[in-house]
Amino acid sequence: MTEDISGLTSGLYDVEVTDANACIALGSAFVEEPDPILVTANVTDVACNGGANGAISLSVSGGTPAYSYDWAHIPGSSNPANVTGLTAGTYTVTVTDNLGCTAELEALVNEASTLVLTTTSVNASCFGINDGAIDLEVSGGTPGYTYHWSNNYTGQDPVALLAGSYTVTVTDFAGCSKIRTATVGQPRYSAQLQWFRLFHVMGALMALLT
Repeated sequence: MTEDISGLTSGLYDVEVTDANACIALGSAFVEEPDPILVTANVTDVACNGGANGAISLSVSGGTPAYSYDWAHIPGSSNPANVTGLTAGTYTVTVTDNLGCTAELEALVNEASTLVLTTTSVNASCFGINDGAIDLEVSGGTPGYTYHWSNNYTGQDPVALLAGSYTVTVTDFAGCSKIRTATVGQPRYSAQLQWFRLFHVMGALMALLT
């Protein structure tokens, strides 16, 4: 056996030393090791579908401080502990302590689903009559939604509409918005029908005067 040994794991080691006169001495030594490196991530998801405002904040303990960080998506090995401006996806970081020990972590940044607007128009029943309507269906994003129509209506489904185009901006709870335009139609103008209406009105007036 040799005087010195290496390549040991953590634990208690006993040694017996014998000299030239066969005298014996006993000893022991305990080899310690650092705590394992523990890495946790606080993830901020992307607020709007297709956006780039996600973030990951790391918390590191154990090992032997100080730590360095190597994010797979950032060139170089001297990266910050916390990263921002992220799109949805999986991000990998390797944390190295002062003794060269490492730990790896994967963190998933999610995003809201796409905000989808669907409209169904109900045409006006007669030319120039304001009885058209629009049915708006909203899905995706982050409920609840707010609505702003181009005619200043702030509900979901406008009614009593004249023929024309109406644009709505829908904003979800996270502040994401989407715009859609719907058109309310009407029957074609009829001069014959207008004369009939005028005749009917004139007849009613004459009846009142007699």
